[in-house]
Amino acid sequence: MSKTAWKTIGVACAMLAAAGVAAAQTVEEGTGAPAYPDTLGGTAGGEAAGTPATPSTQPYTPPGSPAGTQVRAIREGEEQAVASYALQLRDLEQRINQLKQEVFRSKARLAQLAETVIQGSGSGRSKIKLVHRNEMSGTFQLVKLVYFLDRSPVYNQTDDSGELGDLEEINVYESIIAPGDHTISVEIEYRGYGHGIFSYLQGYRFRVNSSHTVTIAGGKEVTIQGIGFEQGDPLTAIEERPTIRFTEQIRDLATGMAGGQ
Repeated sequence: MSKTAWKTIGVACAMLAAAGVAAAQTVEEGTGAPAYPDTLGGTAGGEAAGTPATPSTQPYTPPGSPAGTQVRAIREGEEQAVASYALQLRDLEQRINQLKQEVFRSKARLAQLAETVIQGSGSGRSKIKLVHRNEMSGTFQLVKLVYFLDRSPVYNQTDDSGELGDLEEINVYESIIAPGDHTISVEIEYRGYGHGIFSYLQGYRFRVNSSHTVTIAGGKEVTIQGIGFEQGDPLTAIEERPTIRFTEQIRDLATGMAGGQ
């Protein structure tokens, strides 16, 4: 073989060696390496295997819940930019709701007085009682509870101290009411609680909105109980567990005979 051929081969080998070194440096520095998932989920350099999935923030309707029920997880850090403004709006909203609640209760007392004076008996009256029962586990701490009767607020409590969540049953409202159809609406907010690998839940709020319509006949007392509970099983996503159901207890005002639903 001639010297020229040997020289050409040497130059080609040198170029191949240089290209190999450059490729090795590229892989080492991670500038072109694809991120392949590991065998336990996640990606190399991503979340550690075994870390619980964070809650979805998309609205969700739990199976078997009343029509229109919506549950949503809110990550508290997402609202930091407008926290001060939101707090002011919340305070204003609470004051307005308290005033509405007082006005509504005054109207209910006037209606009760008028009914008593005009009819003089219980034969044409109806009565409604609203009760809330908290059956949630310690993972969900009740921090806000609002009840509306025919779109007027009759109960509005916000408490981050934990005292509201410690109550298993709350007497929400009781009054004389006109017979007919009435709608009860509920707004509930829970604060997530967890420790260890579940400590991330403390950064989330879970909001439940639902409503229930009842037909009240004259001379009847109806007790509506809203029950906040967790549906599903241990494998159900955390944001899909909070929901509410309603029960009705009907009693005859004249005889005291009771029935349920």
